[in-house]
Amino acid sequence: TQPNQKLNGMDFKLKRPATINGKLTGFGDLSGKKVRAINTDMRDNRYYVPTTRSKKDGSFELKFVRPGETLVQVEPFWLDPNAAPNTSTQKLNVEEGQVIKEVEIQFTPQN
Repeated sequence: TQPNQKLNGMDFKLKRPATINGKLTGFGDLSGKKVRAINTDMRDNRYYVPTTRSKKDGSFELKFVRPGETLVQVEPFWLDPNAAPNTSTQKLNVEEGQVIKEVEIQFTPQN
């Protein structure tokens, strides 16, 4: 597209993003771990999905999450998010504008 270009016959619908709040569980240092939300429809670019770092107590907040079936994951991340271990992934059905609280994800340190 070009600036000021008119697209006839197109209907663009924007949806309000969701927010996901949660906490990492497990042993070891839970601070500063990367946590992301990626949709299962594989329309996301893994470099630009909502990502944050956990606080000292393991808590995290992901903002601007796209509605739909979503995987909330803690690092290390897998190229195919559906192949990540179930212990480090929480599958959620995220609705437009929703605030989801108390999501728990198991963090296991890598050797």
